[in-house]
Amino acid sequence: MTETYTVDKITPEEFSGRWSSEELSEANAWIISILSQPDNKFAPTYSKTQLLAMLDSHPHAARIFQDVLLLEKPQTGTESPIEIFADVPPDAAFAEIQQAYVGADGKYRQPNTKFMPRHTYSDLLSLQANCNQYIVEQISIRNWPERPGIIIDSGYRSPSYQAITLLRAIVEYGLGDALKRCSVPGSSQHSDYRHPAVDFMIIGDQFGKLLLNPQTGYRDNVASFEQSLEFEALLKFGPDCGYWLPYHPNPDNPLSTISHAGIIYEPWHWQYLGNPEEAHRRMVENQVYESIAARKQALAKVA
Repeated sequence: MTETYTVDKITPEEFSGRWSSEELSEANAWIISILSQPDNKFAPTYSKTQLLAMLDSHPHAARIFQDVLLLEKPQTGTESPIEIFADVPPDAAFAEIQQAYVGADGKYRQPNTKFMPRHTYSDLLSLQANCNQYIVEQISIRNWPERPGIIIDSGYRSPSYQAITLLRAIVEYGLGDALKRCSVPGSSQHSDYRHPAVDFMIIGDQFGKLLLNPQTGYRDNVASFEQSLEFEALLKFGPDCGYWLPYHPNPDNPLSTISHAGIIYEPWHWQYLGNPEEAHRRMVENQVYESIAARKQALAKVA
C-alpha cells in the first residue's frame, strides 16, 4: 500500500496553535490504551487507513493523529535531503520478533512483539548471535553479572505508526525537543522497508543502572549505551552483518548531542543496508570510528 505525506504540511507553529498540551496528552493516553489491546499487535505495520479505523471511536484523537502525520520538521540548513518512505507492505512481508529476558534486577520481562522485514531477518539473527557470544565472553573476562544480551527495542515502524511515536515524544518532551529526538512521519529510517533501522535496548551498566554522563552530570541513555558491552559488540560485528551507525557523533564537534545528520546522537540506532561492504564503506567514509574515539577522549577530559 502506498500513501502520500507531502501535501498540506503543518509547521510546528501551526501545530502548537491548534492543540493544547492537555489535548495532546489525552489523545496520547487514549491511543496507548487502544494499542495495548491484543488485536492491535501488528500496529507498527499499520497503514494510515488501518490506524484511522482503530481511532474511529475517538475523532478528537484521530484529528490530532492526522495533524502529527503532516508535521513538518524545521530545517537548519545542515541536513541532507530527506528521503520519504510511504510504502507499507502487507503483514506477511514481516517477521515477528518475540523476546524475553531476565534483567539485572532479576525480573522477567517480555517486551511487545517487534517486526522486521523478512529479507533482513537472517542478518539480524546473525548480528544478535555474534554480539551475544562476545558479550558472554566479556562478562567472564570482566567478572560482571550476567546480561540479557542484544535486545531489540524498536524495529520497523510504518510512516503512520511513526506519527504515534512522535506524538508520544511531543507529550513527553514538548514539540521542539521531540522534533530533535524523533523523525517526522515518512522520514524515519524505521519506515524504510528495504533498509530499516533497528533500535537496541538500553540495558545500562553491569548492574542495569543508567550511567553518568560527565558532560551533563546526569545519568542518561546516551552515556549508558555508548559505554556498554552491547555498543562494543555492535561496533565490532554490525558492519559484517550489513548494519551501520547513521546518527554517529559529529567529527567536528564530538561532544555535541546532535549527530552529523542533524538528529540527536543515537548509539543504539543501526540501519540495515544488507551489504557488509557498503556498511563498512559508510562507517569509514563518514568517520564513524574516529568520531566515537574523539567523543570518548573528549568525555574523559570533562569527567
